[in-house]
Amino acid sequence: MYDARGITKKVFGFGDQNEATAGLKVLGFVLGVVGVLFIYFR
Repeated sequence: MYDARGITKKVFGFGDQNEATAGLKVLGFVLGVVGVLFIYFR
């Protein structure tokens, strides 16, 4: 799995990077599922 901590440090300026990292991982997973469904039902 991709380590999103580097992105959260650059993009977000608040202290709790663990929460932001978890959010980005969930967002990436959801976008991946939507992309696969889009390709499958096309």
